[in-house]
Amino acid sequence: MIRYTYIVLFLLLVSQAMAQETDTAPTGAIEDAQIIIEKDKPLTLPRASRVYKPSAIQPVVTDTVNLSFYLSQPQATFDPYAFSPEVKSLSKTEALEANTNYLKVGFGNYLSPEIRGFAGVADGNRRVGLFVDHESFARGPVRKDESAYSNTQVILQGSLSNTGLVVSPFVNYELERYYFYGYEDEPAEQGITDRIATNYFRLGSDFSGSNGAFSYTATPFLAFTTMGASGQEAFNRESNLGLNGSGTYKQNESLEFRLGTDYSYSGYQSGVIQKRHVFHLIPEVRYHNDRLLLAGGAALGVSSDSVGASTALGVFPRFKGSFAINEQFAIMANATGGFAANDLNTLRKRNRYLEDTLTLLNQREHVNMEIALEYKMRHDMSLEPFISYSNTANYAFFVPSGLDSARYTLRYDTGGLGRSAFGVRYRLINNRSQLSAEMAMVSYQTDTLAEAWYLPGTTLKLNYSQLIGEQWRVHGEMYVWDGLKGPVGGTSEAYVLPTIVDLSVGGSYQIDDRFSAYVDIENLLGIRYERYLNYPVRGITAKIGFIYRF
Repeated sequence: MIRYTYIVLFLLLVSQAMAQETDTAPTGAIEDAQIIIEKDKPLTLPRASRVYKPSAIQPVVTDTVNLSFYLSQPQATFDPYAFSPEVKSLSKTEALEANTNYLKVGFGNYLSPEIRGFAGVADGNRRVGLFVDHESFARGPVRKDESAYSNTQVILQGSLSNTGLVVSPFVNYELERYYFYGYEDEPAEQGITDRIATNYFRLGSDFSGSNGAFSYTATPFLAFTTMGASGQEAFNRESNLGLNGSGTYKQNESLEFRLGTDYSYSGYQSGVIQKRHVFHLIPEVRYHNDRLLLAGGAALGVSSDSVGASTALGVFPRFKGSFAINEQFAIMANATGGFAANDLNTLRKRNRYLEDTLTLLNQREHVNMEIALEYKMRHDMSLEPFISYSNTANYAFFVPSGLDSARYTLRYDTGGLGRSAFGVRYRLINNRSQLSAEMAMVSYQTDTLAEAWYLPGTTLKLNYSQLIGEQWRVHGEMYVWDGLKGPVGGTSEAYVLPTIVDLSVGGSYQIDDRFSAYVDIENLLGIRYERYLNYPVRGITAKIGFIYRF
């Protein structure tokens, strides 16, 4: 822990010396590097069978309905560590202008092509057009071809406007392919699971408009997520239907009233159908002047799911405030809460190696609070110490399946997971240098689970970018996670994973107004760490390529 503190202090001293403000507009290559972080390290543990058998289907009770009502409050003893609000931050326009069309093409070891690009136009704060992103690895950290990976994303964004109304339809599609490869030294004769394909599709539109002092927004959407072996029927599938919106009445320059709402339906199927609904009605009042911002209200929520055949009502806090003490100091605080669906797409982004026949429950965040103090050391430099606390029921944790060591099932802390943290954020942003750092120490208070599986006790995140001359730009990122614990087999015994350290560096050179060359090196230390047991990350991954603007 002390060494991480030294790192942050060292960067503060270095950034003070090298940070220089210029009036020259930023130039250089596109800031568009993609960091692949699959957090995991090979371990010797008792093995479960790789002969996979589908889990038994959990019966869904539908003949009775239980109704519960409560006021949302912190449920655990408050530990003066952590909160989590949005704080004021410095902003900086990246070298890639909002209306720049570009194509980025690269190739690296592990036979890994990369293709990214955007073609379209800028429409206010939106980019209207087509964005494509593809990266694949024909080789991997375990048995070469059998740990191959690929990810392709396509986003199509449109915009139509009429008097007082803007309609922005969108289509998102993602295809992810990978293997359940399990332990690194597992004998090949035990076989390998078929390659898995995960498809995510989202269709919807943003509507916004205004009429005098009244303005409104609405976003209806439809989404589908499927997971299955290639050429076979999906073993996990979910459909989502949702609507988010708000209406705002501006009384004057300082006071406005807002009524927000959100609704989501999730239908998960894997042997049986599990249906879940979440609805919030959110009245708020907002006041601001030159030094003070206050936004207060409540979220009136309803949650239902067919697994427990239960319906819950809740009243959750919605508060956000900031006060500028002077030109250097400001204090910020917020508190939120509400229901949320543990939907399949969100879960597979946390851990793609999912079991089938999952039990999905709505999450209930009693409260999530943060207090932060912003100290502007200079006009381009800020330091933000913070403390935060949250309490969440039905937070989803991953534990290895007892039927297949390469797959993960879900366990919930139904009583409420308390999370307390304290830390500091640092930002330096000017025309030539950008440095952000965040360090946090976190403690967890579980209720029904033995440990907060796979959640870090200490985190350190660093991101640095520097323009050298007018053509060279270098960048570097570092992530440190410490204190991760994984369950051994099907027991509650904890295994402490080694510290995760992921260091990435890169650079680009602008050849002319249209062409740039770039190189990116990820996991520079070559550490075969694990975020989840059984899945070591690739070693050093390097790419070289070019960027073409048009």
